[in-house]
Amino acid sequence: MIAAIYNIFDSEELLEGSIKQIRETVDIVIAVVSYTSNNHEHKYTGGRDEVKRLAKMGLIDHIVEFQPLKGYFPMFNERLKRNEGLKYAIKKGADYFISMDCDEYYEPDKFAHAYNEIKRLDYDSTVVRMHTYFGEPTLKLEQEEGYFVPFICKTKIKKSDVVVGNYDCGFYCDPTRKPNNRSKDISRLIKMYHFSWVRKDRDSYERKMQYSSAASNIRRIKSSIYDDLANAAPDRYVAMYKQKLTFTDNLFNISL
Repeated sequence: MIAAIYNIFDSEELLEGSIKQIRETVDIVIAVVSYTSNNHEHKYTGGRDEVKRLAKMGLIDHIVEFQPLKGYFPMFNERLKRNEGLKYAIKKGADYFISMDCDEYYEPDKFAHAYNEIKRLDYDSTVVRMHTYFGEPTLKLEQEEGYFVPFICKTKIKKSDVVVGNYDCGFYCDPTRKPNNRSKDISRLIKMYHFSWVRKDRDSYERKMQYSSAASNIRRIKSSIYDDLANAAPDRYVAMYKQKLTFTDNLFNISL
């Protein structure tokens, strides 16, 4: 059994579409939701409200409420939040899990095939490369990201529960969700589509810049990011990525 574990505070405008791409393959969808930012500077209920709506639709099976700890760095709370979801998945009997954010999408057929291959080859944990989108769901960076995202992993290794965080999984990944075991790169089978800089309005972008776990780095170049978002178009240069944008199909029919 496989569980998809979503980490939710905001960017909820992308959540429904993300779940729909993988819902037929995963057995349970767990939403770990907080209405206080990881640095305790902001309260926002949009993510929690959307989770409740999607649960009524049957897209989310379980809701886990999370309250960030005061006095800790945002990245610490992010790791704690992801592990709370993983513990819940193990409690529910999941053998495999994938830790996700609202703005992460996978092609449904490739997701199902990759999961079957992981089981067939008995991989403990996997990572994949990603395409990053900027400004519009039809604009992506010309090159794939230089880092990886943890993909489908086992919940137990040698009868011990897996945990996630800044562990050595063998790849450069998000330090809040690297599993504590060595991973396999299966990017030949599937890539993640990361709508990292696609949001519904300025308020949503502002929350990302102010309260995400990477906010300390983003704030320094905030004005440059807004300039690039305002002028996003094919062949335009994006300073923070040192890359140009290229036009692509709206693969998931995202409309914000």
